Amino acid sequence: MSEEEKLLKEAKKLPWEDRLLHKNWKVRSEANVDLACLLDSITDPKDPRLREFGQFSCCFIVLVQRSRLDLLP
Repeated sequence: MSEEEKLLKEAKKLPWEDRLLHKNWKVRSEANVDLACLLDSITDPKDPRLREFGQFSCCFIVLVQRSRLDLLP
């Protein structure tokens, strides 16, 4: 197992906030994919899992800002 694979495996154990704001872009990318899959699986607006992500609104803002910075020449 490569160092990168070890890093990604260990990162999955981190809390969402740490994964979404991780210094390694592959960890952040994998966290975004995992989060998208999880949110796609939620069909009820009263699902308690949604409350878990309310505290991450600041993370979502940072993610959007970073993605826009990537688009700049």
